[in-house]
Amino acid sequence: MANCRYGFSYCGKTLLNVGNYENDIKKALSARGQPTDAAHILYSLFNCDGFLDGSIQFIQYCGTGGCIDAGAGNDDKCTA
Repeated sequence: MANCRYGFSYCGKTLLNVGNYENDIKKALSARGQPTDAAHILYSLFNCDGFLDGSIQFIQYCGTGGCIDAGAGNDDKCTA
C-alpha cells in the first residue's frame, strides 16, 4: 500500500485513491466519536501524521461534497 505524505492534509476520498485506507479512516473517525458512514469516510479531512507508516488523524468533517482535493504537493481542504 502507498502511504500518504507526512504533514499533509487529505480528504478521505483522496486517501482511498492513495492506498487501502478504508480501515484506517474508520478507525480515525471512531477515535474522535464520528460516524463511519460513506459521507464521513469520503468527505472528512485527515492529517497524515505517520512519518513512515502513513497513519492518519481526523481533523474535521467537511460535509457531503465539501472536501476538495488540492492536487499533489498541496493540502486538501474543506470548502467552507
